[in-house]
Amino acid sequence: EAESYEQPVYSDIVLDKINIPYIEPSGIPINIYPLEEQYTDETIQYYVFSPLDDSIAINIDQLSFPTILHVVFTNLIAFVIPTSLTKAYSHIVKTKNPLTFYKFDELLGIYTQIYNKNTNERKEKFMKQALDEKFKNIILQNLLVETGNDHLIWNDPNDSILGSPENMVGKYLMELRQKFKLK
Repeated sequence: EAESYEQPVYSDIVLDKINIPYIEPSGIPINIYPLEEQYTDETIQYYVFSPLDDSIAINIDQLSFPTILHVVFTNLIAFVIPTSLTKAYSHIVKTKNPLTFYKFDELLGIYTQIYNKNTNERKEKFMKQALDEKFKNIILQNLLVETGNDHLIWNDPNDSILGSPENMVGKYLMELRQKFKLK
């Protein structure tokens, strides 16, 4: 009869009490590559260390992820939106039945799109909030009204959202000007 062995479960408190000395790595370095094709027959076994390896599902908060990168991107999406991990999970799932996931390059594109959209929305919100506060000053209101119907352009080539070509600052200044004209 085979002897069974249960892996002990260590809490952080117990681990703190175990004195395991750090052992300096030695020997030939083992490179972990993103693509299986980059391994030799002798090193292919180490592909399982790659964040792209999908040989073992990763289960977190009752969600199943194919790779470490899927976990990372889902958490980044949840942080940027902000939303729950469960809602962010829907952004990495390509099809539900059968369950398939977007590949790394697709995930990067999805995350970038979500990041840019949410960042731009926040930039606009904060910009409007700051301009509203700044233009509580009656002298600045009058100066803005004195620009007549001139087209106002925040001409900052380094900021494609608040500056050119979106020109959110200029557009909002013109909105404020119209509001102050009606006062």
